[in-house]
Amino acid sequence: MARRLASLDDLTDSLAKFPWWACVAAALVAFLALHLVSHTTPPNPAAAGDTAAPSLWVIAAGIGKWIAPIPLLIMAALSAFSRNRGIALHDALAQDGGLTALRALSWQAFLPLLAEAFRAEGFAVVVVEAPEVSEAGVDLILAAGAGTWCVHARQWRAPAVGVEQVAALHGALAIHGATTGILVATGVFADEAVQQAQALNIELLGGEDLLRRVRRVRGPR
Repeated sequence: MARRLASLDDLTDSLAKFPWWACVAAALVAFLALHLVSHTTPPNPAAAGDTAAPSLWVIAAGIGKWIAPIPLLIMAALSAFSRNRGIALHDALAQDGGLTALRALSWQAFLPLLAEAFRAEGFAVVVVEAPEVSEAGVDLILAAGAGTWCVHARQWRAPAVGVEQVAALHGALAIHGATTGILVATGVFADEAVQQAQALNIELLGGEDLLRRVRRVRGPR
């Protein structure tokens, strides 16, 4: 699948991987570091014989301390926006949404919703989604205590999910150091897929089960 660089959804989903507070902290560190440089006096400037170069560095740092934090603060704002969008979708479906509403979501809207539902249950969530990954890719990695789970959700609109997706997810577990996988879909799972999932320690999270989990918890404030 081609990368859509112009898509705001793709951009905010990518930036959401960085916590907004980390971006703000990085902006503060950049400002303070450049502020210190801008107030640094070169040692023994007369002996150096050329004060032009140090002066240019000081001037550049004085200007840069105001410019460098800007992109980091923009990243923080976009990260917070993406996370809040997932919380809003989570709460909307928790109140009155159904499978039709869930299937109508775009991938860029569905993944933050799913991530927020898992976060609300106490999992630490890492988004590993990228537009160009294969259908067998892992979209979320969950951690709780000493456990690690891999989540594959790209079949969220499929009316039926078969053994191929179960096998693909099982094959990805070792790559990410996980022992358990969760296959998410709003449709139904074939009988063969259910049997194989039980044998391979894969949890099947179907549409109705997903809705119940979303409705049972509320997004963090």
